[in-house]
Amino acid sequence: MISRDGQFLRWSGTGHELRAAGSALSQLDLANSAEAAPSPMSAKAAKFSSGFFSPDGQQLLLFSNPAPSKVTTAQILEWSQATGSYGSILQTIEIKDSSQSRKVAWSHDGKTLAIVPETWDYSSCQVFRHDGKLYQEIANPFGNTKVAAACFSEDDKWLATESLEGAVQFWDPATLSSAAESSQVRGSFRLPTNARPRFLAFGPGKNEMTTILVDGSVNILDLRSASTRSGYARDKQITYIGFTPQQAKRRLAATVLRSSIVISNLDALDQPIAEPICLQQGAFSSARFSGDGTKLLTVSGLFWDALDTVRVWDVRLQKPWPASVTLPSASTLAPTWLGDLAAAVSAQWWNLVEEDALSLDALADKYSPKEIDGPFAPIWKRFFPSKH
Repeated sequence: MISRDGQFLRWSGTGHELRAAGSALSQLDLANSAEAAPSPMSAKAAKFSSGFFSPDGQQLLLFSNPAPSKVTTAQILEWSQATGSYGSILQTIEIKDSSQSRKVAWSHDGKTLAIVPETWDYSSCQVFRHDGKLYQEIANPFGNTKVAAACFSEDDKWLATESLEGAVQFWDPATLSSAAESSQVRGSFRLPTNARPRFLAFGPGKNEMTTILVDGSVNILDLRSASTRSGYARDKQITYIGFTPQQAKRRLAATVLRSSIVISNLDALDQPIAEPICLQQGAFSSARFSGDGTKLLTVSGLFWDALDTVRVWDVRLQKPWPASVTLPSASTLAPTWLGDLAAAVSAQWWNLVEEDALSLDALADKYSPKEIDGPFAPIWKRFFPSKH
């Protein structure tokens, strides 16, 4: 993800690291590309339309802005622990479409990369496979199959694609031949005309797949019985759904609506198990769980083309409030720290620039025990049981 000041942010797949990596665009000593590629662009000239991380966070794929009479390219940059940035351009690849929007499916082992442009006919899907040195493009990867969405299974055994009509097909990522398991996929999503899938994922349950259509509706396909069901209330417009990895202790889903995110169990996506994450202004774009399922990374912004905010949320849900604890009435004057706590927990910072916003870690040390003491103290202790 790229902030407005050009900083790259790295999210480790283990969920233990989120950090600004410095303005790689302003570095004049960027390493040369691993292939014969144009010289790295200066900070002034470098303009990218979107960026995608590899599952392990070690590589960053940046798409250039489409320009008339110019070839659209994408740079693959590698994370350097020594420099703390994506400062090494591994490769520059040519993109065969001029779309402003694309979907990327990257295998968990980093060996296979599928790029699906959102064009009117979905006829220019590109697939690249790493040969040990560079990513090499696979010519005509899916034959005559038009691909509207794609994803990898967690074990990288399958690459699944979805057609405009909702037909699902499995491919062997190593050979891109139709996988034997495709014969076990009985049926498809059976989508209405012009439904245009824009999201595909394995889950929420075993032998299930989820697709989101351009109108925001969610459909779930049972791969064994060929039955389909609605995955969310039809009056809601869903943009993305993230599932916790299989190794997570608790399997959850994060459903992204325009300005809120609903956390739920896998068997009931539209039934929240906690208060939703909400924005006062702007919209969420996506939400990804960390490898252990305890943190949620969200990308948001005031506008769809200005997604400039990355936040990390702790989704280790607490137990319900004990019945033995009573809180003051609504007429009781609330302390100053309560407003700060509400702002930090909800990430709503009214009339504040980002640098002035308080995180929970910073808030824990801001107030003295004397300031905390009072009828609202149980609320503080719920969030900071070891403080004061």
